[in-house]
Amino acid sequence: MIANKLKIASLLLFFTLHIQFSVFCQQKPIDYSTIKVTLDKVLYEDQTYRLQFDSIRKVYGSKSKEVDSIYNLMDKADSINQKIVINILDNYGWPDTSQIGVDGNLTIWAIIHHTPDLKIQKKYLPLLKKAVKNGFEKKYLAFTVDRIALQTSKLQTYGTQLYRDSGKYIVYPIKAPFRVDKRRKKMGLEPLAFYLSRYNIIWDPKEHKKQSYKLLKKIRKERKKYEKQHNK
Repeated sequence: MIANKLKIASLLLFFTLHIQFSVFCQQKPIDYSTIKVTLDKVLYEDQTYRLQFDSIRKVYGSKSKEVDSIYNLMDKADSINQKIVINILDNYGWPDTSQIGVDGNLTIWAIIHHTPDLKIQKKYLPLLKKAVKNGFEKKYLAFTVDRIALQTSKLQTYGTQLYRDSGKYIVYPIKAPFRVDKRRKKMGLEPLAFYLSRYNIIWDPKEHKKQSYKLLKKIRKERKKYEKQHNK
């Protein structure tokens, strides 16, 4: 019942927002205040179901209809939000913080970063790098660079990405793990051991290096199997 009400209300808002912004994008000159308001709504929709997910999973279970419903709503929200953000990027580039604020920049980044579409991440990576040069925090670039590495089954650079294996989180393989904190510091990230402690993971670069090849081989095998199943 709750999921159905959320679904109806959200879909109405999604389509209204998408239509309004499509019309707005045809107008000149650029009104950054309107873009900012649009991104505020996108951020709200992006977070609504994600914030509900854990509590619903704990109450109903990971394989419940309620969890499936939230997943479906997130997918629909992500799809529409992605179109809105891409519309902004294609028409105006990546606005800087002085134009759309910190939250506006974070919203654009979150939508591009979380998309499962690797082509989209790669396409807008140069704009993200340019945004960093214009003042956007470097740590978000680090997250996306690592995310692309994960999606292509390559070694990550900054250690931002985790991998779920046998029901627990482990660190996705990192290149040159003994130097990862130097790279993280340059990007404004805290030491990896501190970051991982939030997930109850003890960072041991020696052990990580030892296990990385085996884990990466397993991940690449799983990805090939997944792609084979979904490309039929």
